[in-house]
Amino acid sequence: MKRTICLLLALTLLCGLTACAKTAPLTRLFGLTVCTKTAPEESQIVLQPQQTADTAPEAPVQTDAPEEQTEPEAPAQEETVFPMPTGSMFGLTGRDAVLFDAAVAQKYPREDTTIVIPSLRVYGSFEENGKTVVICDLHYDFYWDYTQENWAWNTGGMTSFARAELETQNGAEVCTGFEILPDGEGTSYWIREKCGALAMRNENGAWVLPEAKGDWFPAGENLLQTYLDALAAPWKK
Repeated sequence: MKRTICLLLALTLLCGLTACAKTAPLTRLFGLTVCTKTAPEESQIVLQPQQTADTAPEAPVQTDAPEEQTEPEAPAQEETVFPMPTGSMFGLTGRDAVLFDAAVAQKYPREDTTIVIPSLRVYGSFEENGKTVVICDLHYDFYWDYTQENWAWNTGGMTSFARAELETQNGAEVCTGFEILPDGEGTSYWIREKCGALAMRNENGAWVLPEAKGDWFPAGENLLQTYLDALAAPWKK
């Protein structure tokens, strides 16, 4: 009977050890071999990398947006500091005013501050191709740097001959052509070619003009002051 009990105990212990060996490592404790439980293996979780502000993809650059069009600057308009003189500023009327304005137009518009005032003296006139041709002495006074100190010394002038062609339009004479004796051209030759019936020979055979029929106009010793007074007149009212 005892032998049977011992055999059963031995079998029971052997089965327990075999089962323990399949499930857990063996450990010796107090001279006996026992089995211990181990924690189940943790499942491996693969973490996907999170997109952060540093790794987030950049927004695509819009290339189809229309570029701002820069409007070109308007070219600066050049203005004369002093307006063009006119015959009316000097009290001229009729043919004298027409001739004066035609002479002024040869030197204006200007891009500098120089004031140009002409004076004329008529030799005479004749008809040619349906127009009235007037031959004149022509003088220009130039006043530059007028706003600078000692401006009175900044003056100059030139004297020449002029041929003006006049027509009557709407009851008034207008100048349709104005020619000044070109620089370097002989006076005798120009008088012969441009002055028609007024041209005459002197004792030396040169072509000259007769004595002038009129005085210089506009009249006055200080044409610049007359011009400046005319500019200031509207402000005095």
